[in-house]
Amino acid sequence: MDTHFQGQGLGSAIMIKIETYLHQMAKKGATIGLLAATGKEAFYGRYGYIPRPSETLGNGMCKFI
Repeated sequence: MDTHFQGQGLGSAIMIKIETYLHQMAKKGATIGLLAATGKEAFYGRYGYIPRPSETLGNGMCKFI
């Protein structure tokens, strides 16, 4: 990861686009999952994702629509 680009709002802008799409397309009751890099869980937590640790797959996060 290039730290030069951190703190400029790029990740937030991308997440807003993704979240807009998911809320338009995902059916009620859907579960959205993602894999978060270690230490980045708080970023995704701002968008409603919760940690879902897994010994076999590593840390994941999910959100229920």
